[in-house]
Amino acid sequence: MNHTSAEWLYFLLVLMGLFLATLLPRSAFLLLPSRWQLPPAALEALRYAPIAAIAAIIVPDLIVWRPSSHDLQLSSVLNVKTVAALFAALLHWRFANMLGTIAGGMAVFWLLRWGAWF
Repeated sequence: MNHTSAEWLYFLLVLMGLFLATLLPRSAFLLLPSRWQLPPAALEALRYAPIAAIAAIIVPDLIVWRPSSHDLQLSSVLNVKTVAALFAALLHWRFANMLGTIAGGMAVFWLLRWGAWF
């Protein structure tokens, strides 16, 4: 394949742009002077960022939307993934053990998948 210099320049500019777009927001707190502090309310809100990110990744996968219907049906909410996630949440609430939460949730998921529930 023969690439032109314009294609390589475009590739390098996109790569540098993605690098800066990733690096700057993540390192902004390190680059700011130490006398600039976040307000206490912002620091408190940042405590919930990891769980919000995990919820944003997991929750859309739990609800199966039917493309032919705009209504949310019980069968689309109460599926194998949702039941396993609820069981995992219950385990974590009760025992606060991350490894047990993952193992228990996956065990319920696979038992329901291999069982009669489809």
